[in-house]
Amino acid sequence: MEANRVFESGATRSDDLGRIDPEAALSPLALERYSEYILKHRRQSDGALRDMDNWQKGIPLAAYAKGLWRHLLHFWQRHRGWTVVDPKAATSIEEDLCAIIFNAQGYLHEILKEQRRAEPQDTRPSAADEHVVVSPDGIPFKATINDGPIVYGPRERP
Repeated sequence: MEANRVFESGATRSDDLGRIDPEAALSPLALERYSEYILKHRRQSDGALRDMDNWQKGIPLAAYAKGLWRHLLHFWQRHRGWTVVDPKAATSIEEDLCAIIFNAQGYLHEILKEQRRAEPQDTRPSAADEHVVVSPDGIPFKATINDGPIVYGPRERP
């Protein structure tokens, strides 16, 4: 049985050991700067604006890899104190790093997208499906999800 955490208020939550922790794994400063980079680069060479999530439509892995290496080279040159001579290079080491993040996460996104397509379909309950929920006191009961709050039914053992 999983241990519960008890807070000063008396509230309880299950132990979160072994769960992902994006708040600890990611930097809000870096993510904000990256988002600013994406916002800046919405403007295309023809002057049109693209959606910030346009990249999710799909970019070939080879294009991500080429961009990643190009920006990594520019970052590395700046890191070592060299001048970047590529006229199309980003304007700063911050921009290089954002471009590296863009290409790395885009490449990873495409890999994960294909893996998830190959996996069996999601088996979580869909809207209005009835399923068993366990209350904080350990009693199982039926609940229904209706595209909103969970609607709790009579407590029944499965």
